Amino acid sequence: MTEQKAPAGPKGGLFGLGNLFEFQKDTLGFLSKTAHDYGDIIHFRFGPYPMYIIKHPDYIHELLITQNKKLEKWQRQIHVWEKSLGHSSLTTEGEFWRKQRKLLQPAFHSQRIKHYTQIVVDHVQRMFERWGDGTTYEISEELSNVTMGIIAEILFSMKDIHKDAAELNDAILGVMEKTTVETNAMMPLPDWVPSPRNLKENHALKVFEDYIMKIIKTRRAEGEDRGDLLSSMLLTVDEEEGGIRMDDRQVCDEAKGLFAAGHETTAMLLTWTLYALAQYPDVTEKLYQELSTVLQGRAPTWDDLEALDYTEKVLRETLRLYPPAWSLQAREALEDIELGDVTIQKGGVILMSPWVMHHDERFFDDPQRFNPERFEGDYKKRFPTYAYFPFGGGQHVCIGSHLAMMEAKALLAMLTQQYTFELVAHHKVELLALVTVRPKHGVMMKVTKR
Repeated sequence: MTEQKAPAGPKGGLFGLGNLFEFQKDTLGFLSKTAHDYGDIIHFRFGPYPMYIIKHPDYIHELLITQNKKLEKWQRQIHVWEKSLGHSSLTTEGEFWRKQRKLLQPAFHSQRIKHYTQIVVDHVQRMFERWGDGTTYEISEELSNVTMGIIAEILFSMKDIHKDAAELNDAILGVMEKTTVETNAMMPLPDWVPSPRNLKENHALKVFEDYIMKIIKTRRAEGEDRGDLLSSMLLTVDEEEGGIRMDDRQVCDEAKGLFAAGHETTAMLLTWTLYALAQYPDVTEKLYQELSTVLQGRAPTWDDLEALDYTEKVLRETLRLYPPAWSLQAREALEDIELGDVTIQKGGVILMSPWVMHHDERFFDDPQRFNPERFEGDYKKRFPTYAYFPFGGGQHVCIGSHLAMMEAKALLAMLTQQYTFELVAHHKVELLALVTVRPKHGVMMKVTKR
């Protein structure tokens, strides 16, 4: 029997170390170049790890749906994530994941999300009160602060987190840097080594953890249902398991993930939307006309959001061009997997990247162009499911996707209706892939009242 050859991919020199160094230096650039140069199943090495990039929607569907039981989250990566986010639905699978997901589900019911719309409006209006007309801001920082305030109220019923926002933003960024650096390192430095990076990142993690745990303990003692996500987590009972509830440790681990993801991904989605709109004034004008027609100068309500059709198209195109979650968590093959005419060997580490798929010209004409009209009509019939999957896929699809889109639509509606945003000349905007796609040096914008 003839031995099957592995699919082509970048060699990367000795043990593929060159690939690893390129990935560490420019993650998105490495993914884009590799996807461009090779086929739908790409094989290469990162040191001792055999890696595969999958870049066809049919194969991604096969792995996430049909053969998903032959995969597990890559334990090397999960070990790093667990140090930051604990044993939660973001880092587990199997029976524990199923139970956690079930306990979380009521928190994201549409009736709860409906009542969060006014929270978004209130926090954005407070941000507007702080802004000066014609002032230049680092817009990702401004949006991170406002989305942190929003998620703090939705999650914890905290009305004003602004006094803590800067420290918490720094802490969450430190946690993301720690997670990214350790995931990509050949041999991560043990946490107990007192290096400058370890000291900074371990302090960030402690600040974040202590802040969340203090809130949980206080609320557990109160025993009150405030109608927020934390109340749902503290009070929801799993009747199938004899009426158990999540303990403080479980709630803290879930809350850390929801808090970090709940403000970071939305802030980055809005940052990249404003960045794109500043370069496409025709799209901005069409968006503004829709907002003027539907809202007529007032803040949006839940009932308005469905009518903001073009606003949603703009956001979906941003999610295509700049997907905040640039890659799904890596999977490891538990056994040999037949995929097309290729065998992915047991132990192979599989990458499935929205960044790669969303820029594939087979599915998106002129993929570098910002074009919300791509999402006219029933776009789901035009694009294969896993050509466009900004919120992930399979059973681990993002539980907060509807909340994220509600928040983003309301935010973008208020921002565009009230202000114009102009990129500052000569400020270079670079993409940085941490857990999300962030602007490496921020995005400086002049904000002018309409």
